[in-house]
Amino acid sequence: HHNRIELAPQVYSRKVSRQPRHRRRHAPGSRQHLHININARQMGARLLAGLEALRQRHPAVGDLRGLGLYGTLELVRNRATKEPLVAWNAPAAESQGTQEMNRRLLERGVRVAVRWNRLNVAPPLILGEAELEEGLSAIDFALDAADEFYTG
Repeated sequence: HHNRIELAPQVYSRKVSRQPRHRRRHAPGSRQHLHININARQMGARLLAGLEALRQRHPAVGDLRGLGLYGTLELVRNRATKEPLVAWNAPAAESQGTQEMNRRLLERGVRVAVRWNRLNVAPPLILGEAELEEGLSAIDFALDAADEFYTG
């Protein structure tokens, strides 16, 4: 079965974030840090290109915003009116589109932050090309569910 692919924003404890820089594995200025920056720049360009292709392919994606290895797809019921796929703070009964998207993503072993009418992608800076492609494929599969709720 699939390995779990992490494409959701990460939160670190205060204990980890307060470690002295010399004790952190990839401290700024280190050789590992340089490789991470190069990888993040390359994978970030590929991520945003992949998300743009998904925006063009799926009518339920109304907009794409991103920078580097962070991208947000805005999910809509109608591109012309920008009516959100799910209203902000909507109850579960009105969130079937995003619930089905989450189910499909988890089925593929991919964790992405889907909240109301936004899908946020923020993978680790060490993301590899194969993981990125697998993640984009899972997002494509999940967006098929959002398209079922598109009315535009």
